[in-house]
Amino acid sequence: MRILVGRSTSSQENGSTQTLYPQTKNSDTEIQYAGIVRRFMQQLEANQQDPTLENIVLLADRNTSVQQWSRPTVRLYRSAILFHIENQRIAGIISSEDAAKFEKLLKSLKGRPGRSERTSAKKAKHANELAIKRLAEKLDSSRSTVAVLAKRLFLSSVMVGLRPAEWFSAQLDDDKLVVKNGKSTNGRGTGEYRTIDLRTPVLMIDRQKIKFIENTLSIIQAASSPDKSNAELMTDIRQVVRRCGITSGGRNITIYTARHQFSANMKAAGLSKREIANLMGHASPNTASTHYGRGVSGHQSFRQRKAPGVVMENRT
Repeated sequence: MRILVGRSTSSQENGSTQTLYPQTKNSDTEIQYAGIVRRFMQQLEANQQDPTLENIVLLADRNTSVQQWSRPTVRLYRSAILFHIENQRIAGIISSEDAAKFEKLLKSLKGRPGRSERTSAKKAKHANELAIKRLAEKLDSSRSTVAVLAKRLFLSSVMVGLRPAEWFSAQLDDDKLVVKNGKSTNGRGTGEYRTIDLRTPVLMIDRQKIKFIENTLSIIQAASSPDKSNAELMTDIRQVVRRCGITSGGRNITIYTARHQFSANMKAAGLSKREIANLMGHASPNTASTHYGRGVSGHQSFRQRKAPGVVMENRT
């Protein structure tokens, strides 16, 4: 059976070809996975090969070696194809035995050690006050249609630490920010939602900053369009921030740097690992301490504070 990425029609389902989109639901990550699988299929078709699941897996195996993909790239592509395999298995298009065979091959892919020039090795995990000011000024002078949104998204994320994509579903409810966790599957998050009380002293968010966050949410809603997915809008935002060319510690500031800086600020303020994990939506209290900005990079105002603990509400 030939399996393509696309919407199936009754005539196709009755023939030898069945078309199925990888299920995307409403998750930007799943939309990204679907796009990755679609590109694999297009590459196969360009080489006059059937875009079957087996050929997708073999192409990933070959490209890992020939193109010398880095380990982070391999992890991303492997996750996308595994997601597609699971969709095919659930839909009854492939057997559990075939799915297990493909998964075994994919999990053997390692990628080369080290990082390329495009990976997080060159991305800043902190941004001091001066760098943030310079970024804001660059965005103010940018002609990009998403520059205003990019600026507000960055500044708001420094305040509350959301993942960039989480802003698209966030809601403000009586000074509490209700956030749909971007990573809540397979035990990776603290629940489907987390609620951040913006009046919590450690956050140092006054009424003016709450209004700023409220306006950010309004601009996001206005920017959303049926003609462009949230994932595509986020791509535009990442690009305009990158084009600003602002660095911190010799590394490039990205839209995600804001979340790193939030982590650094909370560490500097003296919060425990568990409290920071709850604020950031991490299941493990060690995630932020291992992968995010360090307390020494926290802004001076937070280092002077050493605030009391935070009580978080998480729910499924």
